[in-house]
Amino acid sequence: MQLKHLLTISFALLLSLQSFGQLSQEDYLEGKEFFKLGKYNLATQKLMPFTAPAAKTPFKWYASYYYALSAYEQGKLRQAKDMMLQITVNNPDWKQIDEAYLWLVKFYLETDDFSSALKQYQSIKDQKTSDLAGKLIKNDISEIQSLDSIQALYELHQENRIVGERYARLIFAQPLQQQDRKLLEELVIKFELDRSGFRIREEVKSIRKNKYQVAVILPFLFEDLSNNRKRITNRFILDLYQGIQLAVDHLKSEGVNIELLAYDTRKDSLTTKRILERDEMKFMDLIIGPLYPGPVNMVSRFSFQNKIVMVNPISQNPEVIQNNPYAFLMMPSYATMSKRAAEYVSQIVHNPNAFIFLGKTDRDSIMAYTYGKTLINNGLSVNHMDTVSDNNPRKILDVLTSTQTIEELENNESSSRRSNLRRGEDEFLVVAPDSIGHVFITSDEASIASMTITALETRMDSTILVGRGDWLEDKEVSLQALERLKAILMWPMYYDHGSEKVRNFRERYAEKYNTLPEKYSFLGYDEMMVLGRMLQKHGNHFENSFGPQHFIKGVIFEGYSFAESNDNQFVPLIQFSDAELILLNPQY
Repeated sequence: MQLKHLLTISFALLLSLQSFGQLSQEDYLEGKEFFKLGKYNLATQKLMPFTAPAAKTPFKWYASYYYALSAYEQGKLRQAKDMMLQITVNNPDWKQIDEAYLWLVKFYLETDDFSSALKQYQSIKDQKTSDLAGKLIKNDISEIQSLDSIQALYELHQENRIVGERYARLIFAQPLQQQDRKLLEELVIKFELDRSGFRIREEVKSIRKNKYQVAVILPFLFEDLSNNRKRITNRFILDLYQGIQLAVDHLKSEGVNIELLAYDTRKDSLTTKRILERDEMKFMDLIIGPLYPGPVNMVSRFSFQNKIVMVNPISQNPEVIQNNPYAFLMMPSYATMSKRAAEYVSQIVHNPNAFIFLGKTDRDSIMAYTYGKTLINNGLSVNHMDTVSDNNPRKILDVLTSTQTIEELENNESSSRRSNLRRGEDEFLVVAPDSIGHVFITSDEASIASMTITALETRMDSTILVGRGDWLEDKEVSLQALERLKAILMWPMYYDHGSEKVRNFRERYAEKYNTLPEKYSFLGYDEMMVLGRMLQKHGNHFENSFGPQHFIKGVIFEGYSFAESNDNQFVPLIQFSDAELILLNPQY
């Protein structure tokens, strides 16, 4: 086919060389008329002689131009592009050269050669033509969805606004904790993009005050916060709030004056709207809450518009932050939990092979994906990933403990592997003992945890279990088995139950509320203590102090880190040793 193509071109050029001396204006006009009538094949035949290198005629470049367009209309994109390139290379001063560049932009875009299209675009001098080419490029580049692709294109065209804006939008489209906010801000400044459209945090001066106003916007769902004897359906909200109150009392003794104002959203957007319309709201120094999607969206917008820091005390869902640079999760997101656990495990395991079992929720998928990606980035491998429901946890047992008979083994495996697979006298594990370094479980369901424990104890090998600290709150999960397996658990709610600070808190809490504190009481207290001290030290925009190595020590919990992120980057990893919980990654 290539030889036939070359012969055809050579023959056409020969004809054009023989006849170029006889070319006339009438020939050119006839070819141009064929083009206007849509007779593109006749047009190319008539205009071909004008395109010959030796053709000396004032109509050469116009004829070449219409020849290229006629070829394009016939679907001969490469032929059209080559002819248009000849025009731009050989006669860059041609009167209609910008139109040639415009068509080259279009030709390259049709093959997704964005870099070449941009090079042609840069050569256009006429403003109207440049604007038209820019629209074509912007339309096609806006279809790029891959951050890696647009990054590679930006590295070649760092001064192009269209590419820079698309790069910024793809960064902004990521979850907030995955965004490169520093680069995003650089792009917004460089190309003068709308700061508010990208939720770029403006550098707000932090003001230190004698008294700070803190709004607690939560779904209390009862009228009198002082009546703690009343039956409450959402008890954890009151536990959280009472912990916050006790912290405010303690902060006062340290010279930190906090005015706490509680607002009940009742899980309702209309109620939340009325709260935000109150005159005092714009003068808040900090907002704690809310918890549910409707109110969260409204308060987040309010927070951004008025540049007021808001923190969510409980949620691990990054969607709560949205793209609000003034919003923070006091708890690590599910993705952060998985990433930190995978980073730690990558440093301690000797066997690089991992099995991952995930639940059926979006949260489980995010955790599994993040964990697996982090392992691979650290040189480990994911050999098996499977979805498991709490209705059928036995699937884990089947995968990890399924066996073969000697006869089946001899049919499927070489006899040299038999010693590695032996489980009993007559059967062998399909997944060889010690062939897995560790198993990661995303689910907090006790039934899935228990089945995994059973499977790993049945294997009787060195496989490590990595899972959720939430399992410890369910009696179905054997703590002794977790110790035998040397399980590593992610548990943001971990604190040292035997510490003096915890004992003191229990006593003060019981004295004030006539009841013992629950886990959210501890959380509310610790978070408010930390937030109050940051307000006192750094002012109402304490987030200005967050840096790459910044770690904030907790009072009861280990602490918090917002190093270049809006969710807590510190994830306590715990393990049983001699029937005691130990923190594997202490910061102090």
